[in-house]
Amino acid sequence: MKKYIIIFFILGITVASAQSVFEPSSSSIYDLLNRLSVKGLMEFNDELKPLSRMELANKLIEADDQHDKLTSLEQQEIDYYKKEFAPELALRGIISIAEEPQFFRMDDVTGFRVFLFRNDDFTFNLDPILGLDTKNRFDEGQTHRWNGLQFYGYYKNNLGFDFYFKDNEERGDRIDRTKIFSLESGVNLSQNNPETIEYVDVQGSISYFWNSGNISIGKQPIEWGSGTGGKIIFSNKAPSFPFVKLEFSPVNWLKFVYFHGWLHSALIDSSTIRTTLVKERDSYSQREKYIAAHMVSIYPLNNLSISLGESIVYSDKLEFAYFIPVLFFRTVDHYLDRDSSNTGDNAQVFFNSVYKNTELSTKLYATLFIDELSITNFLKGTNLSAIGFTAGVTFVDLLI
Repeated sequence: MKKYIIIFFILGITVASAQSVFEPSSSSIYDLLNRLSVKGLMEFNDELKPLSRMELANKLIEADDQHDKLTSLEQQEIDYYKKEFAPELALRGIISIAEEPQFFRMDDVTGFRVFLFRNDDFTFNLDPILGLDTKNRFDEGQTHRWNGLQFYGYYKNNLGFDFYFKDNEERGDRIDRTKIFSLESGVNLSQNNPETIEYVDVQGSISYFWNSGNISIGKQPIEWGSGTGGKIIFSNKAPSFPFVKLEFSPVNWLKFVYFHGWLHSALIDSSTIRTTLVKERDSYSQREKYIAAHMVSIYPLNNLSISLGESIVYSDKLEFAYFIPVLFFRTVDHYLDRDSSNTGDNAQVFFNSVYKNTELSTKLYATLFIDELSITNFLKGTNLSAIGFTAGVTFVDLLI
């Protein structure tokens, strides 16, 4: 019997009031802060998402200090998000929240809250999720209803936690079951009937923060790279998966992120198929599949970011070497492959860069993704289908 023992040592960490949780990468606050940074009102880099709510709250404070340079719409957006991020602003001492439970309360500081509690040691916020959408597609009516709940909170100075659950049902004759050719995230169907599909979106994480970084375990979408209609490194197009993640930023011009994830292979391990007493119901296990990735971002100028990273997808057996964040995964693959011709590992390298011309309120970005890098094949012009790239430009207030 094999035993895997993973021990994490955190030594020499200077602890301060750094607790936080991560804001979903789909939140519209990223778009607001990105637009303000393109206009030169603040420094903001979002090529590695999600970011912590505390970091975003700090950026809201910076934006609010530029009140005279904001449009009326931007000021309205900031005022809205100041209420949304009231617990974080209270942790910073920017605002004051009464140390008592708030049930279904509306005020000018926190906005509407179903439940909120905060004192010096503990913060907890809970919101229900409920919605209904109807539309007509191809002259056929479709409905999408969803319900659930989400909560997040902090304990003491360094621990954060969050949970998100949404149950979905879609009805109609021409439902988009696969979500392949849309911007919607892919789903794992729990019910798939001729006129109805059902699926659940579950996310959550527990994070430990210190001044220069954090470590977390969770299941959330991870987005790396730049793009408006999607990202080619990691995006929220694929369903989320469980992971352990490390973020480290010792100085303001450098950020390093690493994670190891457990994927759903949907591949049956034929060696595990077992018959049962129930007719036509065999028991089996799926093949194990994992992913590890790391990326370093450098900010040599206030308006320039350069990022380089790699990832590896491997299967069948958990490899401890891929839990070492600073190793070059391609060399690990060669090490594991030394006694065989194929370990099942698939490596990728990627590059991302963003430049912001604040005088023209313009953002230029480019991403390069290479699957199974081979310099020899690249120079020969073969296997070019393993290379993907995206480039674009974003204008803010173009006609103003």
